[in-house]
Amino acid sequence: MVRCRMPLEITLIIIGLLPTVAAWRAWASKDRVSLNGTRKVLFLAGLAGASIALTTYLAFVIYALRIHGFGTNFPAMLKWARPGLWISLFAILFVLAGRGRSRLFGLASSLVVFLLWIIPVWGM
Repeated sequence: MVRCRMPLEITLIIIGLLPTVAAWRAWASKDRVSLNGTRKVLFLAGLAGASIALTTYLAFVIYALRIHGFGTNFPAMLKWARPGLWISLFAILFVLAGRGRSRLFGLASSLVVFLLWIIPVWGM
């Protein structure tokens, strides 16, 4: 019997990717016209921040797999975690300026990505 096992990191990235894609789709379909001015800019900054933090997490996972983990090198791991953690925290705050389903999915996305960045720091 052949078993296919997906690494935990890939599963977490997919979990973070689902609400991010849903937020961008909701924004592009109809929520884009309901906002204008500063709220629109803040929401887009938050949604872009969540996407950037998720992309950074993907790069972090690839790097960690390539070097076979950080071991006890906590300062090297924090060089990755600090920017991702702060970007996702600001994404949580900025995405609250949105409206409708895009705000709901954007908030879910930024919270999931924030939790993804807490996991490696907490586990160290």
